Amino acid sequence: MVFDTASLLSDPLAQEQGLEPVAGCPDPTLSVGATSSAVMAHFRGLAVAVKAYPSEIARGAELPHHPNVVRTLAWISVTDATLEVRELCVGGELFEAVAEIGQLTPALALRHLEELCAAVAHCHLNGQVFGRLRAEKLLLGFDGHLRLVPPSLNRRCMGRAPWEFDAPEHAVGGGGGSGGSS
Repeated sequence: MVFDTASLLSDPLAQEQGLEPVAGCPDPTLSVGATSSAVMAHFRGLAVAVKAYPSEIARGAELPHHPNVVRTLAWISVTDATLEVRELCVGGELFEAVAEIGQLTPALALRHLEELCAAVAHCHLNGQVFGRLRAEKLLLGFDGHLRLVPPSLNRRCMGRAPWEFDAPEHAVGGGGGSGGSS
């Protein structure tokens, strides 16, 4: 099922929680994923990013704050979906910023690498494991610092190991995998 996240912002259950579309914004789409798009909205007066998931998802545990990890501000149940409300990273995707400027200085590349390593370590230490990191998970905050989008779903609660989502052939009995190790 593919969700129209922007239309779900008009759901009365979302509006009761303080979530509303951005007035006068003809296209609030920030990115388009396989099951839904991430859209810009307002949540209790803050500009945020919102993404829809199936109602039956097992969401990830809340992470303690880290300066290089995008915070989930709320999970809101609406008709036929669950909305994840995250802080908005106005700098966009790191990959697109690099493509626009051509290259990073060595100092800036090193800073972003250090921020990425710190963010991944923070997620892993708090039980949020990545199957694989993708470029669209690396965003830039208003201050130009790297912000990692952590895994939204508690993949182990869904009965599958993290690598089974990104590389199902490596799962035990997955038909050609080696049991998850290489």
